Amino acid sequence: KKYRKPVGLYTLGNKEPLLQRLVESGIEIVMPIQDSMEKISRLKEKWRGKITFIGGPSQASLRSCHMDELEKEIKVLHEIGIKGGGYVISSCLGMEEKVSSQYVISLLQAMHQGGKQAAA
Repeated sequence: KKYRKPVGLYTLGNKEPLLQRLVESGIEIVMPIQDSMEKISRLKEKWRGKITFIGGPSQASLRSCHMDELEKEIKVLHEIGIKGGGYVISSCLGMEEKVSSQYVISLLQAMHQGGKQAAA
């Protein structure tokens, strides 16, 4: 804060019980938030203007979804993020070993395209 720079925290696990204390201590950004779209939307609404979340598709989605389903999820995540800000979509965590490089490229393209579609 002294240097007028945003302060963020990267931590794994359920952060929800800690959010009030994190905000009170000056944390402005928390990542990764990789959960259900409903939970991401709820967290964003509850903490709007107090904290920014950075996250993306859940690891379960990355493991089990077909690309067309993942593209839909990414589009919804973009829509969640655009409404009033407070959520930045990101790949966050590394990909598991069994995810092909073509899948990663397709995922990044869907993230880029989803942002264009959500902003339109």
